[in-house]
Amino acid sequence: MEFKFPFASLDEMDKRIIALIIQEKNNLQIADLTGFSNGYIKKRLAHLFKQYNVKTKVGLVREILGNGFCNLNV
Repeated sequence: MEFKFPFASLDEMDKRIIALIIQEKNNLQIADLTGFSNGYIKKRLAHLFKQYNVKTKVGLVREILGNGFCNLNV
């Protein structure tokens, strides 16, 4: 069984990125809203995908919400 990190252990930037994904923002919009570059956002997403063993943003949200790692009050 693979260990998954609880949502609470994510840093504030990762939480903000995930919240913006839930709001259906694309990478460029997330970059604009956070003040980081598109490349940086892609790198953070790649890290999250690996951490949760998923390949897409949909998979990431499914893992986080489906496993009770957070609630919708983000």
